[in-house]
Amino acid sequence: MTEEAGKQGKGKQEDILDEPLKEEKGDAEEQAASTVQAPSPEEGLKDQLLRLRADFDNYRKRTEAERARLSKYALEPASLNLLDVLDDMERALASPEHGDEEWRRGVNLMHQKLLAALEAEGVKSFESLGQEFDPHYHEAVSASSSPDAEVDEVVDEVQKGYMLHDRVIRHAKVVVVIPPEEKMSEMSEMSEKSEESEEKNNDQE
Repeated sequence: MTEEAGKQGKGKQEDILDEPLKEEKGDAEEQAASTVQAPSPEEGLKDQLLRLRADFDNYRKRTEAERARLSKYALEPASLNLLDVLDDMERALASPEHGDEEWRRGVNLMHQKLLAALEAEGVKSFESLGQEFDPHYHEAVSASSSPDAEVDEVVDEVQKGYMLHDRVIRHAKVVVVIPPEEKMSEMSEMSEKSEESEEKNNDQE
């Protein structure tokens, strides 16, 4: 009993002596971990500067894109006013009773110069006659049904349409012929059957 008690006492003394060493070791590990994880003030400042630079670059790119867009279409209001003048010249030239040959030659010269100046700034007319009616480009002022029509087709142009670069700034005013209701119904049924056939083929694949 005395020998066992002595061993137990010795073991307790060793545990008591080891506890401070364990605590010191644990404190050292926590201190080392905090030293690794916590960035230095210099690194934190560098990270902030990189973020600010990235934000500024994004802002600069957005500003430049918006400025370029505004500059690209800045002439739209003035161009629309000049198109009205161009229309008046074309109507005058199309009317045979207006002016003599010299007068017509002068008007035609001004018309060509104005047209060239507009084209140099990106303003151009687009073709409408014979095209399928497209509300993105055309404004229908009249429409009639025709048995020969396969689609809504532009058959007359009352006023030319114009674009500024890639934007429509004035829709063309047009006359449209449309297929009769019976033909439109047949075309719709054919389109539905074609779509059903395509779906079946896709399902089989």
